[in-house]
Amino acid sequence: IEPVHSIKCRLRQMSVTAGAVKVTRRRAVGKISQEDLDELAKAVAEEFRQVGSRYFLQIKGEPKISASSTKVTIELPVESGDSW
Repeated sequence: IEPVHSIKCRLRQMSVTAGAVKVTRRRAVGKISQEDLDELAKAVAEEFRQVGSRYFLQIKGEPKISASSTKVTIELPVESGDSW
């Protein structure tokens, strides 16, 4: 498993469009430790705060990240600026 900072760098370089990240069954995700998932959640939250501010969105709570053998799922509960 590569360090989280490498994932963070790759996410910055990817275009943020539907289907930008695709995991197929041939390239299964290995077991990711809870510590690494927590670190990834913090990194994703920080990056989203920068992007979300441009759209008047704020993370509500903490990101939820789960991993299976074929995918990593990131849930970001958000609220609009109208709710602040």
